[in-house]
This record gives sequence, structure tokens and C-alpha cells, in this order.
Amino acid sequence: LGTNQKFDDAFTFIFEKTEHGWVWAHAYQFDSDTATFIVECSEQTWAAFGFGAMSQQESIAVCERIFEKHLGGHALMTNANHIRGSAWINFPRVLCERWSYKNLALMGDAAASAHFSIGSGTKLALESAVALAEYVETEPDLDAAFRRYEDARRTE
Repeated sequence: LGTNQKFDDAFTFIFEKTEHGWVWAHAYQFDSDTATFIVECSEQTWAAFGFGAMSQQESIAVCERIFEKHLGGHALMTNANHIRGSAWINFPRVLCERWSYKNLALMGDAAASAHFSIGSGTKLALESAVALAEYVETEPDLDAAFRRYEDARRTE
């Protein structure tokens, strides 16, 4: 979603407790006139609101009511035309038991997804590549390098 409300901080995190549970938003300025406004909630809250049965415009209207005091009179808008009508998405969470197989290693979102709101998927993957390169140089064999890589990066 987007809005013409200004959010001048790098990221603005908004949390609203509703009759159905917590709903939160991540807002940040996209250009001089428009801010991105990402709304999230738990699956239980989503179901209690009935978002799955709503049209895109109906769910946007509910979000406008929830975040009214933060929108300064501005509407929420979308340019997404989803076949299913709703712009609600369940973002996949990737978790792998092992990050390597033979001579292959997983990095970035292929190994473990980070929440999109941090905007650092590529950065994390590049940092993993740098770490793995170091371990390949310093460990006695590839298996040891992979173990050290996974031990070090999995905890971050």
C-alpha cells in the first residue's frame, strides 16, 4: 500500500491494538509525495477481521480506520491488481536443516529468509559469501568450512 502522508524517518513502525488483535504497519517515504505503507497482522487477527472474504478496497478501508490517527487524513492506495482481489500475502519463511550439500552452499534467502522489513536480504547474502570465502581459506577442508560457515551465520 501507499499513502500521501509523510513519514520522514527512515522507517516508522506503528502498532495498533484492535478488537481482533494487534495490527502493525511499516511506513517509509518512497518519494517526495508518497510513502510505502505495509500492513501486517497475525493469522488469527487476519481471520477475525475477515480479510480473506473482503475485496481489496474493503480491506484497505478497514486498514484506514485502524491507522486513521497516523494517516493525517490521507487515504491508503494501491496499484496492485490481484486476481484473488486481496493484496494480503503470506510471506514465506525459509528454514533449512543444512546449508550445504557436497560442494554446494546456500546463502541469503535460500538458506534462511530474513523479514522483508529490514531490507537487507542481499546484504546478508553478501556477508555470508565473504564469511564462507574466509572459512574455505582457513579451514582444513570444505566440510569444515561449511560447518564453520553455518555455525557462524545461522546465529545472526
